[in-house]
Amino acid sequence: MKTKSLIMAIVMLALTSLSFPSIAAAKDAVWSSVDSSSVNPSLVSYPTPDFVMNNGNPLSTGTFAVGTIQLFYTFDGTSFPSGPYTSFELDLGIKIGPTTGQATRYTVNPLLLEQIGSKNIVLSPVPASFSVPNNLWTGSSVIGISIDPAVALDPSLNEDGDELVANLRMTTPNGSFLDTVTNVQVHIKLAHPTSCLRLFNFLTDQGFSTLINTTNVNLGGPANNKKVVGTNPHGQFSDNVLVVNNCATPQTFDLQTTMDSHFDFGPGGANANAVFTFMTNTVVDPSQFNATNFGTGTAAQKKLFLQNITLPTGSSFLVRVHMALIKGNVPSWLPANGMFDQFSAQIFTPGTPLANIATAIPFALAVPNPATTQMGFTVQ
Repeated sequence: MKTKSLIMAIVMLALTSLSFPSIAAAKDAVWSSVDSSSVNPSLVSYPTPDFVMNNGNPLSTGTFAVGTIQLFYTFDGTSFPSGPYTSFELDLGIKIGPTTGQATRYTVNPLLLEQIGSKNIVLSPVPASFSVPNNLWTGSSVIGISIDPAVALDPSLNEDGDELVANLRMTTPNGSFLDTVTNVQVHIKLAHPTSCLRLFNFLTDQGFSTLINTTNVNLGGPANNKKVVGTNPHGQFSDNVLVVNNCATPQTFDLQTTMDSHFDFGPGGANANAVFTFMTNTVVDPSQFNATNFGTGTAAQKKLFLQNITLPTGSSFLVRVHMALIKGNVPSWLPANGMFDQFSAQIFTPGTPLANIATAIPFALAVPNPATTQMGFTVQ
């Protein structure tokens, strides 16, 4: 009798469990962020990045796609240093995926951090592997950055403006269905001591409040005749060029700003004062850029080639170009690689006629020259 009761209880429990809706599967992803301020006490000099860029689309549907986190450093010297250079902290966690598709198999063992490609820069994660027990997991790894001693012995790698690049990727090799959608890329640029004029090119929203490196491109119209109608969440942008004078004397130069060809002065090319210039008597750190430090600026109409700029020592000069994506073109007009990558700025020796800019001589003290930036996009 007891046996029958036990069997009946088991059957009822099974039927009860079937009567409740099951939780849908979720293919989760690893989110990542960089803390560049974490100091490695074993290093006498601890450089921090000029910029940290997150090239991806956190607003995308489906898997949370960060893309590539890029750290940009500049080393002042006639050649790259050898051995330990700096470090940063990589923070990790789980982003819950859509409630459809293949479920992530926890426990994930292991989640690996591994370097791929060139080893001119050596990236050393500590720890380099993790067990991920559930979707509440978080972790961190200190990524040591060293430069291969062979680099300093190669003259071809130590010219003014040369750049070393290293890539770190995350993998889950055991088929756990946990997406690892972020790579980390480290850039170290060499600036000879004589190159004391620093040039930066970066994108922000129209009001300078947010660094921008990705956007959504909206299409509109009938299904058989879609056209580009704008971008979101920002409909307009600012292409910013920053020149910082670390030289011992004032410097005079010409400056050319180039918008990506898919953009025009915003909105729609109609703004008569789309370009503004600013100057401040401080050396601006672009990683802590704050537009309020520059004041209201001076209108420069639509001039992208500015001549005979004199920048005092210890001062910074900013050009802001108000722009928006050109509308009305078919989707195939957009870059196939998903990148608006034609933004650039270049400094020339003064006195070049505007009509003959092709003959202009690059300014010898400026690094990098040209300076470039890019904006990734997702079509919606």
